[in-house]
Amino acid sequence: MRQRKNRNMKTTDYLTAAEVAAAQALHKRAPYSITGISSSIFSIARHYGGMTCQGCHYTYMGAQFDECVRDDVLKLVTKIRKAEAKASTKTVMTKIVQLELDA
Repeated sequence: MRQRKNRNMKTTDYLTAAEVAAAQALHKRAPYSITGISSSIFSIARHYGGMTCQGCHYTYMGAQFDECVRDDVLKLVTKIRKAEAKASTKTVMTKIVQLELDA
């Protein structure tokens, strides 16, 4: 039996699937990400670093990603990525301490 994919849970170039899932807890008045900025009516956002659409401010993520991400989603994603980096650093430091104790 095939599982149906949730169309709201698509990943973008900048956001991972887990981050998109976390963004679903935020408001849904406006899209969390707008992709294909260079070839759309929003292309002016490239020059100004962002835009306002449907009352929400978006930040342009650069030519590498070519998308705008809503600021509240960006804040949430930054918080998640910092927590993951901190946890991985803590894991590495624990392993280093264990290696020093074993030596």
